[in-house]
Amino acid sequence: MKFISVALFFALWLEFFYKFGATYDPSNFIGACVIYLIYLSLYFVFLKIFLRKKLIIAWLCSGVIGLMAEWFLMGNSPWGNPHAIQSGMFVFHAFYPVLALMFLQYERYKKALKRVCGIFIVFSVLSLLGFLFDSKDIRFAWFIWIPLLPYYASTIVILWRLRPKYRVKR
Repeated sequence: MKFISVALFFALWLEFFYKFGATYDPSNFIGACVIYLIYLSLYFVFLKIFLRKKLIIAWLCSGVIGLMAEWFLMGNSPWGNPHAIQSGMFVFHAFYPVLALMFLQYERYKKALKRVCGIFIVFSVLSLLGFLFDSKDIRFAWFIWIPLLPYYASTIVILWRLRPKYRVKR
């Protein structure tokens, strides 16, 4: 249950800003809640059976599965919607399930998780500032990019933590 709760929180964090800030579509947000809940329940079983503690492989699988869902279920493929941010979709879908797996092993990843939470607190404040804009174009761009940035930054933190043997020693 902890896996699903944490992953759902970080998935819906972005969806909140997209659905209420960029497009103002509350009914779509409610639908996203249900879809994420079903997806994460099934995905948790997949992770437990096949991947266990292999977080890098889980990160790649999560990103690919999420990108395929975006492409074939939602129409955000490069050929169907060339303006969609493919790297953003990959990083988003790769991030939130792996973050939930890390929370299951909190003591092992405590330092990285504290940094990630700090990143999300800062970007929560920045994202909320978007509601102050009157211009629909500026507001849309704000709510597309600003809420996506903590997923990129947190992915760097997590990948840095998962592969310490590849770090450059000074």
